[in-house]
Amino acid sequence: MIKPVVKSSEALEREYSFGTDDVHSSEIIKQFRLYNLKRAERFSNLNQKPVSVSFRTADHRLNVLKVIVWAVDDDWVTLEGNLRVPIRAIIGVDF
Repeated sequence: MIKPVVKSSEALEREYSFGTDDVHSSEIIKQFRLYNLKRAERFSNLNQKPVSVSFRTADHRLNVLKVIVWAVDDDWVTLEGNLRVPIRAIIGVDF
């Protein structure tokens, strides 16, 4: 089993590169991911509490950040520290 790399908001200074393919192949899972990201955005902005966002980078590393989700649009998620992650790279969100 692959161990995720857990990072705090201080790690947001590092630049990430992302692959072009979506980490999920199922349309239902993609819709559920977007639904959870929008829930995380509302939760983070209302409560000012971080959530865990897991995503995969272009080098296939699994990363988990405990951060506040600032914004979610159709293609990108903006996290605290002004890190932008493409939705296609996000595996999931935990509250």
